[in-house]
Amino acid sequence: MKKILLSLSTSSIILLAQTNYKYEITPVIGKNIAQDRLNLEDTLMYGVQVQSNVHKFFGLKPQIALERVENAESTIALLPDADITRIALNGIYDDLNMDLTLKPYLLGGFGYEEMNGNRYSNNDSLFFNIGAGVKYYFDNGMNLNLMVKELFKFYHGDKEFSAMAGIGIAFGEIARKAPPAPAKPIIKKEETVQVVAPVKSLDDDNDGVENSVDECLTTKAGLTVDQKGCAISMNIGALFIYDTAIFTSETDMQKILDFAKFLNENRMYGTIINGHTDSVGSLKYNQKLSEKRAIAVKNILVENGVEASRIETVGYGETKPIATNETKTGQALNRRIEANLIY
Repeated sequence: MKKILLSLSTSSIILLAQTNYKYEITPVIGKNIAQDRLNLEDTLMYGVQVQSNVHKFFGLKPQIALERVENAESTIALLPDADITRIALNGIYDDLNMDLTLKPYLLGGFGYEEMNGNRYSNNDSLFFNIGAGVKYYFDNGMNLNLMVKELFKFYHGDKEFSAMAGIGIAFGEIARKAPPAPAKPIIKKEETVQVVAPVKSLDDDNDGVENSVDECLTTKAGLTVDQKGCAISMNIGALFIYDTAIFTSETDMQKILDFAKFLNENRMYGTIINGHTDSVGSLKYNQKLSEKRAIAVKNILVENGVEASRIETVGYGETKPIATNETKTGQALNRRIEANLIY
């Protein structure tokens, strides 16, 4: 079988197809349940949440939440109703699984609650809250968001619980459309040497190069090799935002779209998508991130017409750098995707 390798290097991969947006805003509605000593009935609440998918601090995505409870009835006769307004800054951790549709998350943060009306055993107070939720993503970038939170007030240690649902609306999409006539990916062809092995010679990796001269004895079947038995490769560079997998420009995405167009025009080829990272972060975190980048590229290719059966994915984390990780430039080169094209 004739073997061909295309090595595609990129440093901007969308983590998940549904999170190809910079921000999302979520109107919410739910029920506020106050601790008994607050003497307030369970009451309808509403609010809005704004979350950034671009920035991360200690692995958390920042979220601003504004919530309102109106006319919460007192459980004590003759006391007036209460209006409650809260604002909070939360951190969202949603790196819990590889699923591209159903995404659980955890949250935690601090805020301030203002109490108007019924102040019997109630006062304005700082608070911290913790919670959990799950988002179900639709194809149009929207999501159904279900969540529960518990609020702990610094004043008297009072507690309030809330259960909410909302519709998340994503915006700030990274453009993904290809121009009318995208250029075909450039494939660098290098001369290969066919080695005719003696009848009793050994070639453990079946690449056509005998073990005695093969410098890469574990070459994956289906890849083109040079006279030393090592895969021939070529890199095409692109950049992405640190600690995310979001493209920095339309030019970077275009390289993936060009590759999809090439595969659609040459259906005899399959591809293996290999994900890589720099050395910033733990080995476990980088391994998982590289796998997600590879899966995300596969999703983009499938979305643009390439059959899923022709695509395999694998992540190598930070184990195969092509440049030093001591500089920002070297780190950017190591945050890449390699695509092996197999005939």
